[in-house]
Amino acid sequence: MSEPSRPASWRKLAPLCLVLAMTACAGTGQSPPAATAASAAAPSLTLDSGRAALAAGDYARAELAFGEALRRDPGQAEAQLGMAEVALGRGQPSQAEQAFARLVATAQTPSLRARALEGRGLALLQLQRLPEAREALLAATAAEPNLSRAWDGLGQIHDMAQDFDAAHAAYDRALVLRPNWPSALNNLGVSLLRSGNAKGAEQRFAQALALQPRLQAADMNLRLARAAQGRYAEAVAGITGERRADVLNNIGYVAMLRGDKAEARRLLQEALSTSPSLHRPAKANLEFLNGLQHGTTVAAAQ
Repeated sequence: MSEPSRPASWRKLAPLCLVLAMTACAGTGQSPPAATAASAAAPSLTLDSGRAALAAGDYARAELAFGEALRRDPGQAEAQLGMAEVALGRGQPSQAEQAFARLVATAQTPSLRARALEGRGLALLQLQRLPEAREALLAATAAEPNLSRAWDGLGQIHDMAQDFDAAHAAYDRALVLRPNWPSALNNLGVSLLRSGNAKGAEQRFAQALALQPRLQAADMNLRLARAAQGRYAEAVAGITGERRADVLNNIGYVAMLRGDKAEARRLLQEALSTSPSLHRPAKANLEFLNGLQHGTTVAAAQ
């Protein structure tokens, strides 16, 4: 079937379905295994080894390296920046924001200050303090235009404001600076899908998954992009186990937004039968669908 015009509710409700890959450290975005005792005791705990560990998402080793640098010189600003990045990568945005803010105030070089502004902006973004995050990230890119994570963070902020043209431009800039970056490709796909370009979004999600097959955000979003084009069988293909009910509910939700009520009902009923005791969103969405048919209004769930 041809893709229908998006109902007004699509742009309003789509953010409930889509999953941004939030920017943290410069690594892959995957959670690495815990450091082994051997790696924790490894020699050469230099700033360079800390940076390499940070880029690989090995926060335990990065912390050891930066901690050793600070033991030798408590005022070592690069090590302080590294420790702030470790906190950000570990999902401790409040701690990271405070550390980056101290560095912004005390940085001795423009480059260090710009990187601290970038980190602080990303921590503020995780904390949902969006005006402050936007201010910090804009200051970072004004001082140092080549900070790819700052551009990706600005793209996320523009998306939340539904300024899709600005979001696309920010993600494009991030990808020029860091080609084949799975998280930024996923986030650009989210922006394209929210703005109504499901085909373009599908391409970006597929690229992200080809580069990082375990990026679950891109996997779910790829399914949503296919569902947004009416390709429901492809959208749920290959899903088994605990995730199946969630995927079925999300795809049913998209079908409901498209006005495909029969398909939405089938998918939501299957989600509920797959997980009858746990999947409350599917039950709520079925009740919403029934309400539409009977002229009543009930809030949909995602």
